[in-house]
Amino acid sequence: MYKISPTKLKILGAVAGLLILAGLIFGGIALFSNHGTSSQSSQLSQNKQVSNPMTALNQDSIMRFLEAYYNRQDFGDNQSVYKPFVTDSVFNQLTANDDVQGKIQKGYIVNRRLVSAQIFIDSTNNEVLCTSNYTFIQRLALPTKANPNPKQSTVSGKETLDLNLQKDTNGNWVIGQIQAMSMQSAPLGQSVGSGQAN
Repeated sequence: MYKISPTKLKILGAVAGLLILAGLIFGGIALFSNHGTSSQSSQLSQNKQVSNPMTALNQDSIMRFLEAYYNRQDFGDNQSVYKPFVTDSVFNQLTANDDVQGKIQKGYIVNRRLVSAQIFIDSTNNEVLCTSNYTFIQRLALPTKANPNPKQSTVSGKETLDLNLQKDTNGNWVIGQIQAMSMQSAPLGQSVGSGQAN
């Protein structure tokens, strides 16, 4: 049997400890450098998507539109972000709606953010139904010098949109019509069109 002297054992232990420490340091550096790279490439791909937002009619494309449409600080702040996703007539419709609501609520309804969405795509008819959950901050008063932080609360909202899509001259999908829908639950057999007599 081979014997190791206590001095050699201490030296081997120190070398092993240094190797483990070096492995942890280099592993951490590699992990963080890969994280930065993927973050940068993700940012580059997002910039690319804005110029050509919907090359395919799929969940990801619709989700990018919903994020562009819902995420805003105040009325009108996101118009340039969602403009590439819609036709000129839809853009005019949405901006007119923002103008009307903004005259009444600007500064009172802020920081709207999309939380989640259920997306149903009918690729045969180029139609999409989206039920979106979002939050926003509702202020009771506008900030002033005397009261820079007025009372406010976070409110949750839910909205269902019916989107009709078409291809533009470049072959990309754009939203050609958008309508808010009212969805109501009804017991089975009592819904409209169930085929049962009342």
